[in-house]
Amino acid sequence: MYFGAARAGENGDDHDLQLAMMAPDGSLLWSNVFDGPFNDVPLAYFIHNDGHFTLVAQSFTDNYDAWDLWIIHTDTNGNIVRSVRQQMNPAFRNCQQARFTADGGLIISGVHEQSDNQIFDRWLMKTDTAGLMQWSRFYGSETGNQTPTLVRPLNDGGYLMAGNATLRRLNGYGDVLWRRDIEPVNSHEICCMEPTADGGYILGGCGYMSPATSEDAWLLKTNPDLSAEPQTRYQPSSIALSAYPNPFNPETHLVFSLTENGRARLDILDILGRQVATLHNGFSVLGEHSVSFDGSTLSAGIYFARLTTPHRQVTVKLALIK
Repeated sequence: MYFGAARAGENGDDHDLQLAMMAPDGSLLWSNVFDGPFNDVPLAYFIHNDGHFTLVAQSFTDNYDAWDLWIIHTDTNGNIVRSVRQQMNPAFRNCQQARFTADGGLIISGVHEQSDNQIFDRWLMKTDTAGLMQWSRFYGSETGNQTPTLVRPLNDGGYLMAGNATLRRLNGYGDVLWRRDIEPVNSHEICCMEPTADGGYILGGCGYMSPATSEDAWLLKTNPDLSAEPQTRYQPSSIALSAYPNPFNPETHLVFSLTENGRARLDILDILGRQVATLHNGFSVLGEHSVSFDGSTLSAGIYFARLTTPHRQVTVKLALIK
């Protein structure tokens, strides 16, 4: 079976989805092409026990300024039975991988391009069975290129996420339980992550030795018990708060880091100090957290994001432009 991209358009610079079935000798039994509005990127497929298929793709609806999550259900011959498209925002999120989860939804990984077109944030999105977003999280400006962000659902409902030289263990809501930075090479690109028979994972990719004069293949094996503490636990030295893009219109993303488990509150204030929104208020685990703020109902101007914990308060200035 093949699920991938088929060239389309006058110059072959557009891509549609293609699902094909081959016989054991490699001869083609059937092939179907699914044409989206602009350009379609295959992400994942699932073969059901009855021989039906579920296909998942990122489908751009114009010149890469907007995209849909496209879920296609077919019969045993690849003919569409049902097709669902869910519009996603903001636009500059590049999906790289999708995995089906135990509840029938999806966990999608990729990178989010910041407004300066030079920094990319690790990004995860969880959907329900219909493809509707349940949560979306960002994990810091750690990469200057679109190296893969890989994710694997775990048996306890959490996730293992890898990208560049960083391995993160997440709970079912995307919160970081621990983080490990891979050493001693200067730079990594993790290309694959597969489970092993003992319950751990094997990661493979390439590494640039220091000084970066050569590129070597490398492998990393995790312990079977991913809930256990690794040698290096992600523990921020102080609480932090940042926003991107900033200035923004109408949506920005606030990332905050906590040094310990406990209560945290994130409010948006106007220039007079009046509270206009509360984005988070409750118990939070240590590590990185991300939340979106939509200012479409507010007037243009200066606002402040304020993070409050039992021991400290941090404020960031925001500029809403329209």
